Amino acid sequence: ENFVWAYLKTGDTFVDIGANIGTVTLEASKKIGNNGTIFSFEANSKTFEFLKGNIQHNNCKNVKLYDIALGENSSEIYFSNDFADESNSVQYEKNGILVQMKTLDEIIPSDLRIDLMKIDVLGYEKFVLLGAEKTLKNTDCVHFPAIEDFYKKYGYTYKDVFSILKNYKFLIYQILSDNTVKLLDDDYHPKIGDYIAI
Repeated sequence: ENFVWAYLKTGDTFVDIGANIGTVTLEASKKIGNNGTIFSFEANSKTFEFLKGNIQHNNCKNVKLYDIALGENSSEIYFSNDFADESNSVQYEKNGILVQMKTLDEIIPSDLRIDLMKIDVLGYEKFVLLGAEKTLKNTDCVHFPAIEDFYKKYGYTYKDVFSILKNYKFLIYQILSDNTVKLLDDDYHPKIGDYIAI
């Protein structure tokens, strides 16, 4: 939330993938104002209702809400429906609820400039990025966690995420505790934390 607030400017376009109940979306909505635009995605239908309620309660007119999962293609997938909504994620087994999956490129207009994209999908980041080829070409900054245990669930490592972003000419930075950023070396192995690609 602190990074989003510090980074965004009035009139910006923000994409929140894995919005949960809308904490970051709400911060961004206040910061960018009525001339900005937010695309906010939450796949779990129960959590989405809280997200929608929070957006309505705060009278946010600049937010477009999507109750879908994002991945590398359009399909139906299973999504967990645990009580702890921050731990729900795409399931390879037939557990949870059946939800629609689309690619980000299907939703975001191909000519729209994205100032900031936040992705927090508990290990499914690689597949969201694979479905965002056109969108990434028009994106200035991506904010994402790199948590290796989450990636293992889907059979890949942080190197896959870093490689996709680098293929689009992004440089990857670590956010340090004093709110400065440090460019990562090619041999850097991420610890649990948030990273930005610029």
